[in-house]
Formats: sequence, structure tokens, C-alpha cells
Amino acid sequence: MSRARISIRAKLLAAFLAVLVPMVILQASTLRRWTAEREAAVLTAEAEAADAAAADLREYFSDLARAAAAFPVDPLGGRLVFSPADVARYQMLHRSLFTSAFLAYPDGRVVPLSGAAPAPIARELPPFLHLLQQGRDTAISGVLTWNKTSHPYIMAVSSRRTPDGGLVGAVVLTADIQLIPNAINASLPHGAVLVITDRRGDLVVDSRRPNHVPTSRISLRAHPLIAAAMQHGAVRAREFVSPVDGISYLGAAVREPESGWVVSAQVRFSSAMAPVRAAAWHSFLWLAAVAVGVSLLAFVAATGVTGPIRSLAGAAQRIGEGQLGARARIGANDEIRDLAHTFNTMAAKVEETVADLQHVQQELRDAYDRERRVSMMLQRDLLPKAPPAVPGLDVGHLYRASSTESIVGGDFYDFLPLPDEGVLVVVADISGTGLEAASALATLKDALHFCAIEEVDPALLLTRINRLLCSTSAQDSFVTMACAAIKPERNSVLYASAGHEPPLLIRAGTRRAEFLLPGTKALPLGIDPDEAYEAMEVPFRSGDILVVYTDGVTDDHRTSDDTVLGQVGAVVAQQDECVSAQHLAARLYDEAVAAAGGQLRDDTAIVVVRHVGKPCVTAHQLVQAPRSAAALCKRTGADPDARCGSTAAP
Repeated sequence: MSRARISIRAKLLAAFLAVLVPMVILQASTLRRWTAEREAAVLTAEAEAADAAAADLREYFSDLARAAAAFPVDPLGGRLVFSPADVARYQMLHRSLFTSAFLAYPDGRVVPLSGAAPAPIARELPPFLHLLQQGRDTAISGVLTWNKTSHPYIMAVSSRRTPDGGLVGAVVLTADIQLIPNAINASLPHGAVLVITDRRGDLVVDSRRPNHVPTSRISLRAHPLIAAAMQHGAVRAREFVSPVDGISYLGAAVREPESGWVVSAQVRFSSAMAPVRAAAWHSFLWLAAVAVGVSLLAFVAATGVTGPIRSLAGAAQRIGEGQLGARARIGANDEIRDLAHTFNTMAAKVEETVADLQHVQQELRDAYDRERRVSMMLQRDLLPKAPPAVPGLDVGHLYRASSTESIVGGDFYDFLPLPDEGVLVVVADISGTGLEAASALATLKDALHFCAIEEVDPALLLTRINRLLCSTSAQDSFVTMACAAIKPERNSVLYASAGHEPPLLIRAGTRRAEFLLPGTKALPLGIDPDEAYEAMEVPFRSGDILVVYTDGVTDDHRTSDDTVLGQVGAVVAQQDECVSAQHLAARLYDEAVAAAGGQLRDDTAIVVVRHVGKPCVTAHQLVQAPRSAAALCKRTGADPDARCGSTAAP
């Protein structure tokens, strides 16, 4: 039975529909993807703006609290005493932080110091004085005094106590909320609106009216973005209708944890989606043009297009050999012409696909570069910017990646202040590299800070972190960690290790390096939840140096533990005793790189802690700048006749 004859025109029209329909579907999918990407980009920008503004707000509150704590008022004989000249100078210095200052006593008395105290301040104070009587040192209020006679303001309260802890009174600073917008330095995306509310949801700042000061409460608790942030802390809303003006917005909001204030950045949905609508219209026009063009081409080709079969075969062979630009010659007006045209279209699609694959390859390279940049940002956030200032200690630290391709490794260190004028030095090494290691480091840092709230003994701290990591971390991940609690006033260091490299201790007298080895070789963290860790306490006197490092220093095949001892001893012996710990850390790293043949195979972290005792002045300082050196001795209590080591400049 013969098959039914189908005309070339019908076949071409069917092929046209087979191409056009997937194009329409693909274009619709592309528009949805564009919409989602645009929303995500806008929300990310709004969230970054809200986070930056919240950080500025938090910094302002911290500055205000510190200004109240440092205000020149002292308790004496059950009263608060001050110098009017000191008060005037202090307010002039901090006039961008607060509007007025006054004293408050537990019996309700209020004594103005500078500026005019808001009228109802006496009735606002009792709750904050109650907090101070319960042991708080400082407190920040919400927005107070909403009326037509005075501007709204916030209040910072700082206690003044007797030596035995009794509350004598408090310094109270008030700041007009007009000062708050000046403290917000975050830049907003184009068309975005910044709105700040206090912990009750009352409007404080609206960037659409920067100079407007509300004289009555404007509650935004019903605002969906503000309400969600007050409940959940940080939110992103793809599309919501504002109860203020009934307009749809996109936005993000974050709650400042200390004060409970909410900072939101939002932009009109129509403005944010304008590029997507323009792209959709252009896409529709493009599809219409393609449909019309292909329809005309199909109609013309259906009238009788043919091409030489030999030319078609030759073109197919050349394409098979890799000449993707080869095309069939279109000859006489017959059925073969249609075949040649279809073949040429196919060849163009193949060439276009190859070009698209090359484009995808470039996009993959760009994605890798973006991941590397993200890794660099994570590394900067995970490591401390500077150690805490501890009297009697000089702390140096550094981190170096093995190469730019693995900028985030598993090395980590942190410094936690101890309650008795000491510091807890923590150095750790997590298995793995890249974003996975950065994520694990973030978890470890959170676990460290969480466990250190209740426990600062190194052995017990390691035990608590180990149990926490065993219950939350992946089975194939583990951490080596060294903890050293250094207390300069006790001239001792309490050290515990979880499978970490042994630290080095350099004695001031001999200037020789020795390893600190605990009694037992404990397992790394995250392996056995029942593992017990022990601590050892050794003397740490003035002039002694403690070096804690990761295995990047010793893992290279050319570097052994004895080599490390030799490097440290040589570096310390060549340095002036007043050379900073940071300089020693850098020199130790350079020596390790040189011993490894110019390149370390693993990431490296080094922390150097020197027990400085009293400050010293080098002979070089006395010879080159005797007046400056004498002033330094007078200011720090150093002995100008004491010799700091060699006469080389530090």
C-alpha cells in the first residue's frame, strides 16, 4: 500500500510550527527566569542596603552608649560631681551624638548638665534606673516624647557606682531623632526608600521626607515588611502591598538585635520590574518578526526550491571533517533546493550550537572566578581584624593561603578576651578547602563563641566544642584545635590541644625554642563525642614568647619539627626584644617558606604572643630621638637605662 503524498509546502509549514512553538515556550521560560533573576537582584540590593543602614544605626547606638559611659561625671561621697568646663568640652566634642545631658538620682531627682532636658524626662527615667539597680551599666531607650511641643528623642543611660557596686546615680544623654539620619551613611539603590522604626514599630526615619520630624506616633506595625522583620529578624518580600499608600513594593528589612529597631529598604514593584517588561515587549516583537520572516521564507521555498545533491553531499562531508562553515550550493528551482536549504539551516544551527558551547565554557570560567571572589570575602570575614588589646601582651597574627586558587583553606584563629585581663588564643585547622571549608569555619567560629560564653578553661572548652561538633558536623569532617589561656598578671599560660600541632615557647633567658607537649595525644574535634581533653599550665614570664601555628609550617616534605625549632630560635635570636610580635610572625612565615623551597603546599596561620611586662625603649630610640624616648619612658613607666637587646631599630 503506497503512502499518502504530502506536499513540500505542508512539510515546511509543519517544520515551521515545530520550530516556532518550542521557541515560544523557551521564550516564556526565559521571561520567567528574567523576572526571578531581577527580583532576586533587587532584593539582594535592598537587603545589602538595609544591612548597611542597620550597621550604621548599631554603630550610632554604640557610640551614644560609650559617650554616656565616658561622660566626665564621677561618684564622690554619695553624690555625682563634675567640672562644668569638662562637660562643655565633652559636649562640644560629641555634639553630633547627643542633644542634652543631665544627671539622674535613684530618688527621681534630675539635674541638667547641658542643653534643655525634655519636659517629660522624669517620668521616662524610672524603668531605666530600675535596670541600672539590677546590675546593668548602660541602657538605650526607644523613641520618647511624641507631642507638638518637643521633638521625639532617644535616651542613653549610664550608671555611676561606688567601689562596692552601689548605684549613686546615672548620666543621661538625650539625642533628637533628627541626629539619626546623619548617622546613616549606607547608600540606597536607585528608587529605593529607607524606613526605620523603633522597637514598637513607630516611624523614626523615612528617606522620602528626610527633614520631616513626626510630632505624633505613626505606627507601622501593620506594615507586612516591618511586621515580618519584628518577628523573624531579617526578611525579604518579593511583592507586598504597603498599607501606607496601597502600592506594591519589593523590599528587605532587618531588625537590629540590640535595640530592636527595624531598618527596611524597599522599591516600587513597577519600577523594579520595568526592565523585565521592556525585555518582554522586545521579545514579543522579535518573535513576531521571526514568525513573519520564517513564514515568508517557507512560502517562497514551497514554490519549488531544489539544490544539487552532489553539492549537498560534499557540504555534508566537509562539515563531518570539521568545516562548520561549509554550506550546500543552491541550484535549480526544484525539490532538491528545499533539501539544500534545510541542510544549510541545520549546518548554521550546528555552528551556532558550537559557539553557544564556547560561550557556556566562558560562563563557567566566570562562575569559578565569582566563587573565588566570594571565598576571599568569606576569608576576610572569618578571621579577626586585630587581636584584643591586653595590658602586658603583644600579639601578632597572620594567615597565608597556599595559592590564589584555594584562597579559603581550613586554617583559622581567633582571640577571646578573658574576664581577668587575659586573652584566650585559639588556632584551628579544618579538613578541606574552598567554600566547604569556609562554611565549616563559620560553624566552628559560632560554636567557639557560643561555648566560650560559659566556659573559658581550654580543656573544658574543647570538650564542649567537640560534643557540639559531633552532634552537628558531617562524619567526614574533623578539626584540630589549640587553646591557650594567657594571663599576664599571673605569669602563666594554660594550654590544651585537640590533635593540633604543638606550640613553641621561647624563654626570655635562653632565647631557645621548646615544644609544649600535653600529657596525652587527644583526638581532633568532631570524631568522638566522649573524648576527654586535658590542659597543662606552664610559666609565661616577661620576655617569653608563645608561637601557635598550623600544619602549613610543618607539612612540607622539606620542613620537620626540628627545622621549625631552628627557624624560631634563629629568628628570635636575631631580633631586638622590642620588635613587635606581628613582625616576628611575618619573619617566621618567611623562614618557613624559604625552608620549603619557596612555596608552602598548605595554608598557614601563625599567632605570636609576647609577654612584654613593662614597655621598653631601645638604645636606637635613645640615640636617634632622645626627647621622644624620654617622653615614652615618662608616659609608660619604662626604664630609660634598661637595655632592650641589640641596638638595632625595631
